[in-house]
Amino acid sequence: MTKHKIGIESVDNLNSALVDIFDKITNTGAGASSTGNNFEQTIYTLLKSGLSGFVFVSNKQWRQKGGIFEEYAKRAMKNNFDFSDLLVPSDGKFVYNRIIVENPNSTQRWPDSLVIFNGIGLPIEIKSTKTDRIVWNGGLPRFDAIYIFNCWGIPRTTTFLGQDVITQEVRKILMDAERHEKALLNKVKTGDERWEYYSRPMYLGNEKYFKSELTVTQREERVKDFIINLPWNIYGQVVNFS
Repeated sequence: MTKHKIGIESVDNLNSALVDIFDKITNTGAGASSTGNNFEQTIYTLLKSGLSGFVFVSNKQWRQKGGIFEEYAKRAMKNNFDFSDLLVPSDGKFVYNRIIVENPNSTQRWPDSLVIFNGIGLPIEIKSTKTDRIVWNGGLPRFDAIYIFNCWGIPRTTTFLGQDVITQEVRKILMDAERHEKALLNKVKTGDERWEYYSRPMYLGNEKYFKSELTVTQREERVKDFIINLPWNIYGQVVNFS
């Protein structure tokens, strides 16, 4: 079995490099005026340039049936990013023990990016809107997950952890509402196979993220504290978000 290697040089070096990247995202407003996919590409560029020795893996390569990442991709689809018990992907020429994955679970599912080091994945979600408000669609913020929010209408960019914008209590209430609706809809029968009713959960966030400069700063500092203390192992880091 090919063993996972310590990444850049050490865990501390990796965490410091990530903090530097997040400083560039927020302090320099890198790509803040860019919209949608263009802003995502700005983030990928910063990750690729800031994480020396890491290899960028496209969504197509990651999800290729029969490809070297197939077992990783299957596990990631369950929102489990602990790959430490799997063989390190290798194409015979290169061992992919340090990678940045683009849209691991497709473009429509969380997360937008995944940094994998030492067999452990760190999910990063990228939100981009014109107004200072996030529509979460069918996926609520997750605790111990990192979010990058670009409000290109201002333009400004900030970062936060899932637990900074929602409590476990509120998260449960909203998810219970979704489950209740689905249970009701399962009882709906039209008697005509040509028709059915499709319900899509839509979580609406009413918070204005740039309303308080103090809150913005505090949340960004918590993200950096969170990153600098990442152990990149299953004992001190959340890896299963299912």
